[in-house]
Amino acid sequence: MMLIPVGNAAVADLGAHGGGALGVESALELVLEVRDLAAAQRDWRTLLGPPDTTTQDSVWHVGAGPAIRLVAGKEDRIAMLRLKVKSLEHARASLKRANLLGLDNMGEISLEPSQLGADVRLVE
Repeated sequence: MMLIPVGNAAVADLGAHGGGALGVESALELVLEVRDLAAAQRDWRTLLGPPDTTTQDSVWHVGAGPAIRLVAGKEDRIAMLRLKVKSLEHARASLKRANLLGLDNMGEISLEPSQLGADVRLVE
């Protein structure tokens, strides 16, 4: 899996290439599963300051980059990456052609996790 760097240059590069086959415009949210939620919240507060209290105690919005969300879990890992695409229909068709379409709900689709090894979701 290719990770998409966050920053103005990365966004410009995505735009210059039409967002690739899926039409990716930006990264919206990075969800991190953590074993010790209280300790992780404390560490992220030290790094980024207080979380966005208008949403939840475990969500940080960092500039124009993706939101960072912490969730309790059995291990420390990247749980999900949510990306914004130009057209969900276009992304859906591209994933179907490549046999990579996973979850297919009304407002969100995913890349097939068994093929990718990660939970990557696409929204419009």
